[in-house]
Amino acid sequence: MLSKRDKMGRKLLHWAAFCGHKRLVQRLLEKGADVAWESRSGQTALSWAAMKGHETVVKLLLEKGADVECRSNGGEMPLWWAVEKGHEAVVKLLLEKGANVESKGGYYGHTPLSWAAEHGHEAMVKILLEKGADVECRCTGGQTPLWWAVEKGREAVVKLLLEKGANVESKGGYYGHTPLSRAAWAAWDWHKGVVKLLLEKGANVESKSRDGRTPLSWAAESGHEAAVKLLLEKGANVESKSRDGRTPLSWAAESGHEAAVKLLLEKGANVESKSRDGRTPLSWAAESGHEAAVKLLLEKGADVESKDGVGQTPLLWARDEAIVKLLLEKGTDMKSKDGVS
Repeated sequence: MLSKRDKMGRKLLHWAAFCGHKRLVQRLLEKGADVAWESRSGQTALSWAAMKGHETVVKLLLEKGADVECRSNGGEMPLWWAVEKGHEAVVKLLLEKGANVESKGGYYGHTPLSWAAEHGHEAMVKILLEKGADVECRCTGGQTPLWWAVEKGREAVVKLLLEKGANVESKGGYYGHTPLSRAAWAAWDWHKGVVKLLLEKGANVESKSRDGRTPLSWAAESGHEAAVKLLLEKGANVESKSRDGRTPLSWAAESGHEAAVKLLLEKGANVESKSRDGRTPLSWAAESGHEAAVKLLLEKGADVESKDGVGQTPLLWARDEAIVKLLLEKGTDMKSKDGVS
């Protein structure tokens, strides 16, 4: 019976630990069950017990020699699982038994603190910080606990980390986002409070990501209207340009976010701003098929005959029949459709 396992390589001890049956776990161990046995996913009975928050079972397994730092195939430790599920008592117990508060695991190389921050476990974040967790620890992509809390819109955790000295300008992720630019890019309603909090804590409204884009640029692209308003109120440069010369208006136009386009235009955004390849916001909106954005730009005087670096007008970029009609009605030279100058 002790050696039997299911198709995932889990033995009876795993299931007893998972279900929190302390007496059964004890009897199985007395009968010689292997406390270090790993399932096909690399999980031990301790990992299962920690994941489910069975404190007494975790304590028993540790007393019987279970490795507090055992790792699954993805690099996750018992502490990592307990943190994810918010089991405070188990986390405290594992730390008392020597679990490494800075150990990294999972796809992104999360530390327990960054994992707790991402999941919004405020009490867990406090416990880990009290145990000496580094508030500036970084995952493999450079993301800090603050970055992850911001990414998921965990306002209470963001506030706590900032109070503990987290760097509001730390950069991470594929694009090299600061926490503010990451919050601005996220279009969910609950990120509005995070954007406001970061600004109150002195986040640089003109911080730039790896490609030279500002938080306003990211907010405009995602259509995060509340963030666009907040950033503009804080003095964000409506004409800031990324490395490819694109302004927030061009990103909003390409993505078809009518409200963001309107806000930017009301704040004086240049309707004829050109990217490095000579394209205007109208060109981007026309190509992407966003009729409402095209109408707004035309109402604000966008030049239907503007040409990019290779001589193409917005009409040449247009694919949607309704947009082609709009541009023609505004006086576009039909010859430009045929590439004739």
